[in-house]
Amino acid sequence: MISIPGFSPFADQEMTAIDRPPVPSADGVGAFVGLLVKCLARMGEQTAKTPGGQTAPTNPCASMGKDGLSSSGNDTMKAAVRFVLDHEGSAYVPLDGGTESSRYGIRQSTAARFGYQGSVKNISRAEAEAIYGKLWAESGAASLPPRLALVHFDTYMNSPAAARKILRTSGGDTDAYLRLRSARYTRLGHMRPDRYARYMKGWMNRIDDLRAVAAASPSVAKTPT
Repeated sequence: MISIPGFSPFADQEMTAIDRPPVPSADGVGAFVGLLVKCLARMGEQTAKTPGGQTAPTNPCASMGKDGLSSSGNDTMKAAVRFVLDHEGSAYVPLDGGTESSRYGIRQSTAARFGYQGSVKNISRAEAEAIYGKLWAESGAASLPPRLALVHFDTYMNSPAAARKILRTSGGDTDAYLRLRSARYTRLGHMRPDRYARYMKGWMNRIDDLRAVAAASPSVAKTPT
């Protein structure tokens, strides 16, 4: 078996969902991504017009409600969680990655780790969102600039170990981060084409969605190294 440090295609105890095969997304993912892109672009325009680079007191996306960013002060986290949930879908997966069951992208062991009792098959979307909120804090995304936070959180849901390494290697540059994630999937496809090649299109489509969202969000400085 070929092993690349930090890019293991197999599960370990700390990983939420290692290299999960793309699942059929919920209807409206494309619409949501488009709405989020437009909203972030508007936020960037508003920030640019504000003297001193301060964030405008009003949220130009407040009216989006549950279909986009929230006006509660946790806009980035809510958008990131919604992005993950909409791409994972709500289907129950008996053997996610060939190991254990999952729903809403939450594996049974992860749900149990955060206090959920019972079969993950019965987990509600609200309960999944609560777990994702805890994973948001665990991932370190809360301390990152908005667009990098969204990209890092989505990567963390696929592989915490890989996300940490990519964040470190990218130096906090969102574009470099996305290139490294794309290169990782390409590497996995070459290493195990029998297992991963058929998932490449789904993985790359998801990266394209992340890239569109990142490109539309307000420009931010690199995170400190």
